[in-house]
Amino acid sequence: MKPTASLSILFAAMTAAAQAVTVIYQDDFNNPSGINSGGPYVSSLGGSAPTVRTGLLGGSASATWTNAAETGGHGQRDINDSNVATPTSSNYLAFVPQQGYVYTLSAEITVNTIVNDNWFAIGFTSSNGNWGPLAGALTVADYNITTQQGIVRWNATNVGQTRLVTYTLDTTAPSWTNANNIAYVGWFTAGAGQVNINGANQVSIDNFSLTAVPEPSTALLGGLSVLALLRRRR
Repeated sequence: MKPTASLSILFAAMTAAAQAVTVIYQDDFNNPSGINSGGPYVSSLGGSAPTVRTGLLGGSASATWTNAAETGGHGQRDINDSNVATPTSSNYLAFVPQQGYVYTLSAEITVNTIVNDNWFAIGFTSSNGNWGPLAGALTVADYNITTQQGIVRWNATNVGQTRLVTYTLDTTAPSWTNANNIAYVGWFTAGAGQVNINGANQVSIDNFSLTAVPEPSTALLGGLSVLALLRRRR
């Protein structure tokens, strides 16, 4: 095989590796579970399984949404067959990040009512309680006084709007460790015990997802492996 052909194949392999996206979790909330584990809800969010749970790169193939942290109920999925979730406060899926990846968490959040300028956020946490820190040791107090990624505020700017919010966790640094003891991924709020309790659907969530891509050096190693294989075959 000519060197130029080998380099072309190498480049293609590296590009493909660099662009490879692994889906860890995805939930479109379009499959009512009928668990009825508590609260005045038809189909409980707590205890239900996400649409996709691959068990890859720190996720769990048996993960279900937690509900122990919730106040006033367990939230509802696919409410009124509308393909969205209406959580009552916090919900999480088990997740422990691995070194060498860029994780992207995203969700569509709709705010329907202004409630004291409270907020709803997605992120990574060390505990499945309403007030656990997110990655970077952010706390509820941090969100109350500053603007962070992955947050939607219940205010006049956002009311009646659907926002696509994202939160990125970069573990590609060689020295990265799980110093914040991240063990869950999901959402929490400053308005625990207020969200959707009165049936007003103040906040709804759709198209929740967690994906990961490898660091560039990983893609390079994959490409070099392909090149070495091609050379052995010459």
